[in-house]
Amino acid sequence: MSINFDSWPIKIAIVLALIAARTICYYGFVARATRSGDTERVQNARGWLETIDSAALVMGVMLLWIQPFILQAFYIPSGSMEDTLRYEPVGDRLLVSKMVYHMREPHRDEIVVFRAPAAATRGTETPADADFIKRCVGIGGDVVYAVDGKYFRNGRLLKEPHVKWDSPRGYYDMKIVGGKIYARDQVYNFWREAGYGTVYTQEPAPDQERIEAATPEAIPSGHFMMLGDHRDQSSDSHAWGFVPSDRIVGKAFFIFWPFARIRLVDHLSPASAVSRRH
Repeated sequence: MSINFDSWPIKIAIVLALIAARTICYYGFVARATRSGDTERVQNARGWLETIDSAALVMGVMLLWIQPFILQAFYIPSGSMEDTLRYEPVGDRLLVSKMVYHMREPHRDEIVVFRAPAAATRGTETPADADFIKRCVGIGGDVVYAVDGKYFRNGRLLKEPHVKWDSPRGYYDMKIVGGKIYARDQVYNFWREAGYGTVYTQEPAPDQERIEAATPEAIPSGHFMMLGDHRDQSSDSHAWGFVPSDRIVGKAFFIFWPFARIRLVDHLSPASAVSRRH
């Protein structure tokens, strides 16, 4: 179970708890010590009161300013980003910068936290406001497609040493046609329109000949293609489509737990510095 500190009821409950603690401390200790005339008791009581005031200030800054707008901690909820980010045996805990995407849009190959698009949670047990974490493989205007499990962006083969496949890479093709993502798994030998079921659906999309003959198109402006590094075990853009810019939450930049995994997230993507320039 996790606590959603983005929830205003949770924030209000924390503020009320701090107010209650301060009230109890004042009337239970400070006021009583003052009436007793014991200087040492008064100083001790006021010390406790100052500690609660300091905690209230820190929590207020964190909950009302830092957490909504600047920095937030997240955990890895699934294996879709393995082995870049670990889910088992102990899931990585990440710091995510919310401020960076107030100043610019996500760059290619960055690891991004975003609110799940409606199509990603429809018909599932995943909450509609769930946060997902994936890699930004393409931005608006990029032509991204896959042939035999190899991804291309704007005509260049992507070097992806961080990507993990369970099935043979040659069993997967993908392209954008008419603003939608279609994928073909050569095991079943059909094109499948993203969003029409799970990654493993065996129902072919309509108009097969048109999709087969179409030239790969660009990602729509203001949208992003987000894919998991565990490429064939990820519910991501190839299953439910693009992520619009208004769903972006922040950039993952630092693993702070477990201790043995402490590091900058960008260092887990050897190809990012090169491919971002393409």
